[in-house]
Amino acid sequence: MCDCIKDLENRLKEKFQEEHPETTIKESFFTNGALIQRGLKDGKISMPLELVANHIIKYTILSKKGKELNRKDETSICFTYCPFCGEKLEV
Repeated sequence: MCDCIKDLENRLKEKFQEEHPETTIKESFFTNGALIQRGLKDGKISMPLELVANHIIKYTILSKKGKELNRKDETSICFTYCPFCGEKLEV
């Protein structure tokens, strides 16, 4: 089994920490989702499926008064290939 998801999660955490060195990461995880967009294609109503995963980082930052404040950052990742069969998804 590959560890692509864990590798991507680690890279996202590292990038976030580089951009926000004053923060302390408390939690990092993915949530799953699917977005169905309704539109017209060739004169017919179509509902293309867009597969997305959201990566959430929960962290704390110190306020100007020295108090720890809880914050959350979310990044959406859109799949270009089906995670089940590996076929390229058409947009």
